[in-house]
Amino acid sequence: MERVITGQITNFVESNLLLSPRQFGFRKGMNCEMAAGAVVDGISDTIGAKQKCLAVFCDVSKAYDMIHLGRLVKKMLKIGIVDKALNLLESYLSQRRQVLQRNEEECEVTHGLPQGSVLSTNAYAIYCYTNWKTMRAVLFLNLRMIP
Repeated sequence: MERVITGQITNFVESNLLLSPRQFGFRKGMNCEMAAGAVVDGISDTIGAKQKCLAVFCDVSKAYDMIHLGRLVKKMLKIGIVDKALNLLESYLSQRRQVLQRNEEECEVTHGLPQGSVLSTNAYAIYCYTNWKTMRAVLFLNLRMIP
């Protein structure tokens, strides 16, 4: 069921052009070689135009763990995920619990996306969604887990 939901969200986001064409991570037909090529092309164009160039590379550690679920739901609503679809996603993301190993105390999870979930990649892309039309950045989500 999760894969079906993920497919529907992907179709919705792609058909409504909600992600930057410069976002390469976790998108069909796009890869890190294309992202690197876009960076090189941008640098070459800038240098060719005799302008200054600056590149900033960020590696966000524990990216999935930092997502505030309330804000994610608001962003989903903002891009047009509404009604039953929004309620289903909110339920899936918010009604999770975890047990702390030290004292076996159970607590509700209020931050973070489920690790290993195919839905989490879409949710992360939506969370990072900004008004990309004003950006000239190359966005490649590299969310490898670092031990």
